[in-house]
Formats: sequence, C-alpha cells, structure tokens
Amino acid sequence: MSDFSATDAAFAGIRFVREHPRTVAIWAGIQIVISLVVGVSTAVTVGPYLAQLQALNHPGQAADPAQVLALMGHLAPAYALFLVLLVLFQAMLHATMARAVLEPGDEGFAYIRFGMDEARQLLLILLITLVMIGADVVATVVVLVPSIVAGAAAGGGMSHLAVFICILIVLCAALYCMVRLSLASPLTFASRKVDLFGSWTLTRGRFWKMLGTYGLVLGLALVIGLLTLIIAVCVAAVLGGLGAAASLFQPTVASMGAFFVPARLAVSLIWAVATPLFWALAYMPVSEIYRQIALR
Repeated sequence: MSDFSATDAAFAGIRFVREHPRTVAIWAGIQIVISLVVGVSTAVTVGPYLAQLQALNHPGQAADPAQVLALMGHLAPAYALFLVLLVLFQAMLHATMARAVLEPGDEGFAYIRFGMDEARQLLLILLITLVMIGADVVATVVVLVPSIVAGAAAGGGMSHLAVFICILIVLCAALYCMVRLSLASPLTFASRKVDLFGSWTLTRGRFWKMLGTYGLVLGLALVIGLLTLIIAVCVAAVLGGLGAAASLFQPTVASMGAFFVPARLAVSLIWAVATPLFWALAYMPVSEIYRQIALR
C-alpha cells in the first residue's frame, strides 16, 4: 500500500469545490430546499410547543419540570422523525462524497444516488453507533466507576483527580479509535460490503499523520465558518439592524413569521449555500486518504 499526502488530503474538498462549481451549486440548491422545508414544517408542526418551551426559560427563574416534561412529550415524535431523517441523509451524504472522490467519472446527478451504496453506508452508521454505545458502557463500567470508587476511598481530592485522569484517558482512547476507524466509509463504498474494522489495518502506522490531516481540516473549517458567520451577521445587520444581527444567536422557528423575517431568511440562505463547502471539506479528505493508500 502507498502512503498519502497530508496536504493533498486536507485540501481535497476545497479542490473539488473549485473544479466542480456546477455540482456544488446543485448541492447548494438542494440544501436551500431542505432548509426551507425543515423551517416551515417545524414552525407548522411543533412551533407552538417550541414557543411555550422558550417562554419557560426565563433568566434566573427555574422552569416548572412538569411543564417542560409535557412539552418535551409533544416534541419527542418530531425529534425522533428528525433523527431518522438525519441518519438517512448522512448515509446518502457519505456515499455521495465517497463517489465524488473514488469514482469521479460517475457524476450523474451531482454524484447523488439512492441505492445499495447508500444502504451499506446506513448499515455502517448503525454499526458504528452500536460499537460506540458498547464502548461507552465498557468505559463506564471498567474504567470510570472503579476510578471513582478508588478515588473516594483515598480521599475527596484524589477522587476528583482520578475522575479527571480517567476521563482524559477515555477521550484519548476514543480519539485514537476514531482516527483508526475513519476510513471505514470509503472502504465500505469501494469494497461494496460493510467493513468497519478493515480500516484498522489500513491505518496502521499512520495515526499521527492522519490526526494532523484532520487537525488541518478542522482549522480550515473554523476559518471558513468564521468568515461565513461574519458575512451572515453583516447581511442581517444591513437588512434588519443590529437587533436582527443579535437575534441570530437566539434561533427560533416557533412560527412562520419568525422564520420568514427577511434578515433571518437571508442568513439561512447564506448558510445553506456554504453548507456544501463544509460537506466537501469534512468528508472528502477521508476518501482521498483511502484513495491514495489503497487504490494507487
């Protein structure tokens, strides 16, 4: 197997956006439609409950637990449906980004499909979720609980130190496993079979280089996100004044009127247009690393 270039992988998404503006424009259009549909449907279906929940959150005043619980009961079905749709969308997104990198000639409709590739990505996401839940249970039972008991027996100060050290160890272990298993999505796409742990073999001896690549990607995402936020705030201030700009940090879709405020709607469109850039930036480096390691 070959090695990979960290900079080539980190900039794979930006390079794709520059070379395929038509495809990115289609993705942006789809995201705009999704944003409008989600905003309108949320305002129509659960908007009144969200408004009541927001009204209960007064600074310095505790909300009535019974009221909050009742409102959450009304919101739960919508949240469950949203979670299901989000997982399905993520499966499609993983397959689309992998296809764009690994099979660039199979563009079709902006590399978007609804077939077995997407189904395998869905199964992979569910498998990863189960593994994460299992790992969380093991970490709690085997590491965290014994450390709390041992620290409590040694004294109050030692208890806090033991918990901190154990949490740090668990987080480092989780980060290590996430990096080692990060090629599972492109591997599943390329092999046409769900393969989570095959990534462990592919990434052997490459952890630090891959971690540095993902760190560079995160830095690029933060810079682009900050620039997008500055543009959004400026647009909101121009359309609705400083009050509209400040309201961006208090998201609300409790009513159709609140959603279709010109400043808020314009900002939603700005983020929708920018979202495909984040998709490419976040997902494509993984497939590019796999392509350079396994397919050269």
